[in-house]
Amino acid sequence: MSFLRAFRNNSILRILLAAVLLVASSVCASAQTQAQLVVQLRQGELHRASALAGKGSPVQAIVPAFSPKNRELARQLGLDRIYVARGKSTAEMRRRLKSSPAVEYAEPPASVLPALVPDDPLFPQQWALRNLGGPGMGTAGADIKAVQAWDITTGSPTVTVAVLDTGVDSAHPDLAANVVPGRSFVDGESGTDDNNGHGTNCAGIIGAVGNNALQMAGISWNSRIMPVKVVGVDANGNPSGTDLWLSQGIIWAVDNGARVLSVSLVSSSDTPTLRSAVRYARLSGAVVVAASGNDGQQKRLYPAAYDDAIAVGASDRSDNRASFSNWGDHLDLVAPGVMITTTTRGGGTWQFFQGTSAATPHVAGICALVLSVRPATSLAEMRQFLRRGADDIGDPGYDIFTGAGRANAYATLLAALDPTPPSAPIVSDSGRYTANPAQLSLQWTPSVDPESGIEGYEYAIGTSGNPTSIRGWTWVGNVTAVTASDLNLPPDIPVFGSVRARNGARLYSSTATTDGIIYAPPAASTGSAIALSNGRYVTLNTRSVSAVFPERLWITDYPFGPGLAVQPPALCSTGDLVTAAGRLETIAGMRTLTDAEITITGSGPAPPALTMKQGALGGAALNSATPGVTGGTGVNTVGRLARISGRVTATGPGWFTVDDGCGLSNADGFAGVRVLTSGMSPSAGSFVQATGIIEVAISGEVTRPLLRTRAPRDVETVEDL
Repeated sequence: MSFLRAFRNNSILRILLAAVLLVASSVCASAQTQAQLVVQLRQGELHRASALAGKGSPVQAIVPAFSPKNRELARQLGLDRIYVARGKSTAEMRRRLKSSPAVEYAEPPASVLPALVPDDPLFPQQWALRNLGGPGMGTAGADIKAVQAWDITTGSPTVTVAVLDTGVDSAHPDLAANVVPGRSFVDGESGTDDNNGHGTNCAGIIGAVGNNALQMAGISWNSRIMPVKVVGVDANGNPSGTDLWLSQGIIWAVDNGARVLSVSLVSSSDTPTLRSAVRYARLSGAVVVAASGNDGQQKRLYPAAYDDAIAVGASDRSDNRASFSNWGDHLDLVAPGVMITTTTRGGGTWQFFQGTSAATPHVAGICALVLSVRPATSLAEMRQFLRRGADDIGDPGYDIFTGAGRANAYATLLAALDPTPPSAPIVSDSGRYTANPAQLSLQWTPSVDPESGIEGYEYAIGTSGNPTSIRGWTWVGNVTAVTASDLNLPPDIPVFGSVRARNGARLYSSTATTDGIIYAPPAASTGSAIALSNGRYVTLNTRSVSAVFPERLWITDYPFGPGLAVQPPALCSTGDLVTAAGRLETIAGMRTLTDAEITITGSGPAPPALTMKQGALGGAALNSATPGVTGGTGVNTVGRLARISGRVTATGPGWFTVDDGCGLSNADGFAGVRVLTSGMSPSAGSFVQATGIIEVAISGEVTRPLLRTRAPRDVETVEDL
């Protein structure tokens, strides 16, 4: 009684006894059962499993699927709840197991097949490692940059890559030195010899011994190859495997020291068996690299579609996605997978190999190189390095057809070794304004990166709220100036040019940005700028400077009409020909081009002065933007260079008034128009001739004209008292 009571009260004892019963059942069962199911038990239901197998049951035996070394991790992932049920009838076993509340999942092992497309031997060269272009080679540079990577490392014997496949020809003369003992999980096969060739094809790409005058060089030619056989051949000689064998192989490989697992196999089924095994690998510090498949479709196949694996598609010799390569948002990157030269079983020859099966070992080999120089790299970091190092060959940035791009071993190694971004450039532009909406020029100082060097620069153009709205990030290579064309700049809105440097590790500098650049449309004709509303930007080409004052200068807008004040003034002289761009405003009754940028384009004679009477100074309002001048008649002439004559009626420091007989008074109540001067004022009563710019004085709501001379010589005394 005491034992039974202890059994009922001790769940650990019950679980241990149930496990003993399960294992005992397996001993009694035949090793060559005709059917099997993968069974996942519910949490805490192990004790019920003992009733599922035995005499009278269609289930002859239930045995644990895995025996991982890291039991705590296995428990966390639920691997301890996955079993293999054996019996004579799959259907009867399934009905029996499905009817039990202890069982969460019971299905036959899902099919796993090599991701293979037929070979077509064309050219016996490893273009994938170094593509020089030319006939039959495709596009120069469409390769993984292995030669440059080998300047950093050719792999390390401390890194083992498990090839989970059809086995490996361990006696192959170009592989034997690197092959370490493996294991077969194929029913009825104890050895890892390759009876198909697929696994040996993959192994050669990863780790064929390099620089030994034999056949070919693997990507990580000093790393070790671990053959893990998870695919056999059926009665018809066709490849045949299961997700159970693959899952068992994954866990065994990880437990026996493999850091990279190359899986050129696919399954259409997402099973808890395979999902948990791949997660076990990732959480144990290994990197699973898997083929995306060869259906040429947007399709998720496993284990590639798991977040815990790196999904690899295939590219061709011209850096295009191979037509057969599957795609989708789970794809990480592509690698060469068309007409790949590699080892074949038998050892005496080589063959062309293609498919995502061929692309996957390229990435696995790159992972081995990374681990050779950065042993603690996790799967998340490896994914980051691979994606950052990839050469973008599809749509800009990540895309679902080619992922981050075609694998680049050299850039991936630099990404792993250089964590520091380059210094930021200092960017400038060709001016605050542009009169060309289709073009913008940017210049910048070089950036610096002592570890991996500057690979080049890219620029973007946009508004402050969206810096890439007009031109997205565009790669320009290792230059320090660019003229962007085919733009469509909006008028009157500041846009910004941005530049950033990228180093060899594919890290970007901080973004350097110009001041706001504004498209100021050229005035359609002389005089047209005056009519524009306040706040509009405009460019005036070939305008003549008529006056330069400390706070503003004046330029002609058309020969006998008003001029424009320009603020701030520039270092110009009267008569200079200029291009002026800026924002139109009305300031103190004067039409003004504000925030102006002036470029001198030539020189000429000073603009002619128009002889005018006081009553004609100023004139009517300009397009409701500039008020009319009290007493003025006719066309508004504010800003015009004018000449008046008359008696001086009053004087003061820096001013005097001239009455030309019109009988009008100025804002001070004196007869005549006020004249501002930088020289000595003439004496009252004298007869003078004054030349200057027509400006205005505002008193309350009254706007009156005044004449502002440019220099003392603009005031001539004709008759002095």
